[in-house]
Order: sequence, then C-alpha cells, then structure tokens
Amino acid sequence: MSTDGRAFVLPHDLALYIKDDKQQAKVHDVRAVERRQWALSMAEANATAVARVDNQLWVTYRSFVDEELMLGRVTMTGFHSFVVARCLGIKEHPAGWKGNEAADLMACLAEAELLLAPGAPPSLPFEALTTYLEEELTEFNLRFHLARNRQLKGHTKAEQGDWDGAGYHFIQLADPQLGMLHLGQSWAEELNMLKLAVQHANRLKPKFLLVSGDLTDTWPDDPRKRELIDAQVAAFREALRELDDDIPLVLQPGNHDVGQNPTMALVDDYKERFGDDYFAFWAGGVKYVALNSQYYHTLCSMEDDNEEAAKMEAEQRAWLERELSPEATAGATHVVLLSHMAPFMGTEGEPCGHFNWRVEPRQWMLKLIAKCRPVPTLWLAGHYHQNVTVSTSSGVEVVTTGACGGTIHWKKEPAIIATNSEFNFRECVNQPAVTADAFHSGMRICRVTKDRILHRWFELCHVPTTFDECFTITDGELESKRSSLVSTLLERLEISMDLPNVDKAEKASSMRHSYRDEDLDFMVMPHRAKTYA
Repeated sequence: MSTDGRAFVLPHDLALYIKDDKQQAKVHDVRAVERRQWALSMAEANATAVARVDNQLWVTYRSFVDEELMLGRVTMTGFHSFVVARCLGIKEHPAGWKGNEAADLMACLAEAELLLAPGAPPSLPFEALTTYLEEELTEFNLRFHLARNRQLKGHTKAEQGDWDGAGYHFIQLADPQLGMLHLGQSWAEELNMLKLAVQHANRLKPKFLLVSGDLTDTWPDDPRKRELIDAQVAAFREALRELDDDIPLVLQPGNHDVGQNPTMALVDDYKERFGDDYFAFWAGGVKYVALNSQYYHTLCSMEDDNEEAAKMEAEQRAWLERELSPEATAGATHVVLLSHMAPFMGTEGEPCGHFNWRVEPRQWMLKLIAKCRPVPTLWLAGHYHQNVTVSTSSGVEVVTTGACGGTIHWKKEPAIIATNSEFNFRECVNQPAVTADAFHSGMRICRVTKDRILHRWFELCHVPTTFDECFTITDGELESKRSSLVSTLLERLEISMDLPNVDKAEKASSMRHSYRDEDLDFMVMPHRAKTYA
C-alpha cells in the first residue's frame, strides 16, 4: 500500500450506494465483489488501514481519459461511472462519479493489485491500470461497434435465424444530424430530440434500434473541422449511451458521415467511430441487409474520378450478390433492406439527383432484389428529412423516413426534389425551411409479423405508451390526446434536457428552432448531375 499521496476517502453517499444490495448488478469481472468489499472497508470509520492515492497512478487515469477519448466539450461523467460500476459490480450511480473520485478509486485499486485478472502474471500498478482502462474503453464503445466483419454481434443466422413465433417490434430513426440546424455552431435541439427518442425506445423496449445515417452534420473530409466532428460524434454517443443495454444499436452511414465522395480514409474513420459501413444480420428469423448507399450517389466518383470509391462499391456489389443469394436468404421469414438513401423517390426510371441513386446501380439493385427469395418485404431509408413511400415493380415497399433531427419543409414533390439537376435549397423549401422540435421530428415504429411488416411514423410528441397502441390508435385519437401527450413529453424533456422549472408554454417554445431565410445561402449547392446509362 502506497505511503505517498492523499488519503483515499470514499464519499459517504457513494459508500451507501455501493453497500446497498439493490444496486448490485451483473458481475462482468470475477474480482468485482473483492473490489467492492475493499472499497467498503476503506469507508469504515474504524478502518485499521487507510489507502493512499498514488499521484502518478491518479495522473495515469486522468491522462488516459483526456487523451484516449478526446471528447472535448462533452462531459466524461459517463465513462467514469461506467468504469466504476463495472469494476465494483454495481449499477451506474444516477448522479455519476466525478473524475477525481473515479481516479482516486482506480489508482488505489491498481496499487492494491486488485485490477489484475485471476491468474494473470504480476505487473506494475501503472501497467495493470492502463491495461484495465484499455479493456474498459473497448467495452464502453462496444454498442457503437456491433457491426464487425460484415455482421452484427449476436445476430448471426445461427443465433437469430429462427422465426420469433410471437413477432416483434423495432424502431427506426433517420438523420439525427447533430449540428444541421445552426450550421455547426451548436446542436442542442437535435441532441434533445435524439435523447427524447432514446427515452421512448427505453420505454417501449424494441428488439433493436436502427439509425439510418447522417448521425452528425459536419462534412468529414474537412481537416480544419476535425475537432468539431469529434465533438458532434461525442454528443451523439453521449445521447445513445442512455439506451438500455439490452437494446442493440444498429448504425448506418449517411453522406454526412462518410462524405459525398467517400475515400478509404473517410470510410475507415467512420468504421473506427461506428463499426462497418455495410453488413447483414438476423433478428427473430428475419434477414436485414444494411448497405452503404453513398457509393451510388451522383456525387460519388463524379468530381475526382475516385478509384477508391469505385473499388469499395465493387466490393459491396459482390457482397450484396452473396448476401441476397438464395443460399444466404434461405429460411428467412422476411428480407429487409436498409440504407441511408432510397434508390428512387418517384419512379424506378427517374433521373439521378441529390436524393436518389445513380441510374445504373439502381437498376442493377432492383433486378437483384427482384430475383431474391423471398422477395424483400421492406426497404427502409432516410436522407430526405420527410416521409415518402413508393414501391418497386417487384412489390418491395420503399419507405423514406422523416428526420429525428431537423425536418425540412419542402414545397415541391419528392420526385421533383430528388431529381433536380441543379439543386438549390432556397428554391425548394418553404419558410421556415428547417424545424427541429418534438412536433416535427419523429421516429418510425415497425411491427414484424409472420405475414407482413407494418410500420407507422410518429412525431416525438405523439409516441404512444405501448407498441399495441402504436398500431391501434387513430390519427383523430392522437390529436384528441395531444394536450396530455405534450404534458408527458415535457416531463420527459425535463429529464433529457435538464430544463429549468418554468412555465410549460415557455418550455414548449424553447423546443422550437428553425432556419430563417438569411441562413440559406450556404445551402445553394450546384449539383452538376450527369446522366448514367
């Protein structure tokens, strides 16, 4: 036991929390009980031995957090609480652990040789602490890296290939796009809507939560904005860490995540943050094929003759042929396609534009899925920031889901917007152009049955309390319940936004923000579309 440094003091309220049997959690580490007993022994008033905080080990912990997580403006309370909870085998404390408290505890546990796994060879406390933190960082970020090796952890055919006899539900979010509303200056509104959506998911308990791309807003190919990208990614992660551990998180890239014209470096950056850019998985007997649609965007490979993008697209195309082959889909009750951008918004043969695929890969994909058995039941996408439903000639329902973040108020039809050869945002939108609040932002709830997949969109202020109600309540009944739903919404917002106790009307007003006309100059984007055979 170190004789240098400060005496270790476990705050009284934290000691009571650790001692409470109700706060014990699933033990991830066989030494958790031993560590918990050690911590409580240090808290006893008549403790015969007092641990001292080794200053170098304390600095090791704080430096690791600062250097490895690089979260900038985002609080690290979540990581501190996560590490302490897993280390002691307890639930995460509602108020969290402060960095100094966590550093004190972890430094003392390292000094007491309590971070070594049973049977592990002896090592210096510094090495044991660093190794332990690296392993915990991997676990901390695991929910954002479920997609590896082109599959989703825990969702292979062997694990999830059998039909779930009772059916199930899942939730789709699209375009949280943190930073869109205020051009990267802040993202409070989008973050609050994302947190509210997570609260709805935690209450409803879906089989999984899907986020269909554009997780953040800042373009990833601008090295001058790396810190801004990191801050937005950190905020996105912070919101999704509130998702219950037993709800798998399925993430897909959008154009704002891998760039309009993705390179291998940009895709690798995305994979480092969020896992594979395309993959397949099974859930309750249904096969889901999640693809990276940015390879098929009109700006991809158009400006720079991007050989890297062409190579990655060819690899994905070969992978799609394998994943949608009769052998790979055999036994599936349904096949569902997932992408950020829908292949078309009006008709299969429409010209390419900003909100659909180039014609050649679109026609190739439509032919491929027409031969798939079973023919895909559903294709879910985002990107358009409004809801649109079309169907392929082979009967696949293609659903574009409105944004969980900023809703765009288009004034032209989707098929016209999607195929604009010279995309000018100002000419295509009403005023206000974009709104991010719980009366416009929303989520899609999907019910999977053996015969079909039902789905329904809800604004975040209108999400019912149960899955059954989601598919029985009428639009008229939703409106009649609006006042009570808004009251419930505001209570949830107080939790997710930490709103002050002010008048409800003022709270509701604070939730609403929109682009105004003077903000739109940056959105005038020459499109330079080409015609592809």
